[in-house]
Amino acid sequence: MDALEQGVSVLPIYQNQDSTEKFQGVIATNNYTPPIELMRFFTPFGVKGFNHIEVLDYKWQDKAYYRQEITEFQPLLSNSEWYVGVYIGNYDKGGHKISADITIHPGGNDVASKTTMMMPLFNTTNLMEMAGQNYPIMFASPNGLKITFTTTTDIKNAKLRYITTGHGGWENGDEFNPKINTITLDDNK
Repeated sequence: MDALEQGVSVLPIYQNQDSTEKFQGVIATNNYTPPIELMRFFTPFGVKGFNHIEVLDYKWQDKAYYRQEITEFQPLLSNSEWYVGVYIGNYDKGGHKISADITIHPGGNDVASKTTMMMPLFNTTNLMEMAGQNYPIMFASPNGLKITFTTTTDIKNAKLRYITTGHGGWENGDEFNPKINTITLDDNK
């Protein structure tokens, strides 16, 4: 919220070893928690924008629908107030119309109810791009994104929730080309 009021300069800086690029608001620090991504989706090519073009045996869609189970976020969302935003990373002179529903089922999910802690480590979506937040191109370098974190208590049955897409390059249709994503923890794949 401070960055929305004061600008991206108040966000902590991340810089990897093989680049001079500086990325604002990417990793967690003692004084900063990155935004939590409840869901991510990419609108399929051609929704409504090309409906005037006839293609043999193809029907252009007018809308795209997405559904995501977010029960795992119960420990973060319960008994607190949250701002929920929508980031749209493309530009259309006509804009976008969004509707969202969050449904809460009493009793919830047994697994989620046993979850006692969640710790956001990073978020590479440049939510404040229009305010000058750098595009997260750190994955183009061999070292990618490296984060050091310490837990204050022992953790059993830990899970990492990580969302990846093919987007992030600038050529050769990167979002359509499979890529290997590797996560290491304490130098173990």
